[in-house]
Amino acid sequence: MNDKKMRKKIPKLRSKKGLSLVELIVGVTIMAMAISSAAGAIVTGYKTTIDNAIRNEAAAKCASVNEVIMKAVKNCDFYDADEAKKYFFEKTTGEGAGATTVSLDPNTNADDSVYQAGKAKFSDLYYNSSTVFPDEAHDLQYQIDINAVENLTADGVEDITMKGIKIKTAINVPDGYVEIFSFVPYFNQD
Repeated sequence: MNDKKMRKKIPKLRSKKGLSLVELIVGVTIMAMAISSAAGAIVTGYKTTIDNAIRNEAAAKCASVNEVIMKAVKNCDFYDADEAKKYFFEKTTGEGAGATTVSLDPNTNADDSVYQAGKAKFSDLYYNSSTVFPDEAHDLQYQIDINAVENLTADGVEDITMKGIKIKTAINVPDGYVEIFSFVPYFNQD
């Protein structure tokens, strides 16, 4: 008899009703919002990963261009800015009163071993002579500032000002440019 009393006291936990249509719609809506949020996060993460990979690849190429140009500049052993100006930007022919100075365009100057070295390795390389650097017209470009001044500082040592050539390279990426800078000092630091 005790067994019968025990059975009567235990309520049945199952409902015979099931889910209503409203409960089902609310559940599906909540599930859809959760899935769409997760999908949005995955897409954003994937896009960020792709953008970072593109920028890293561009930075590596830009660094390679900068290194080639920097090595070529170092091989020229420029003594000062006047020597660099004659090499990169103007050529004087003749002497005395009959001397003429012609402006050089590094993109067409066959004597410019710096540009030729860069062009040999990167066919789309362009020397940008404009004040706007980088410009949108070219994907891979560089610029040389022959009157650059860099200040070197160190703890416990007097600051040193160095004159030299600043090399700037830039490569176009979907959201702007990746730029890299280098500096090659002149032998004459008067």
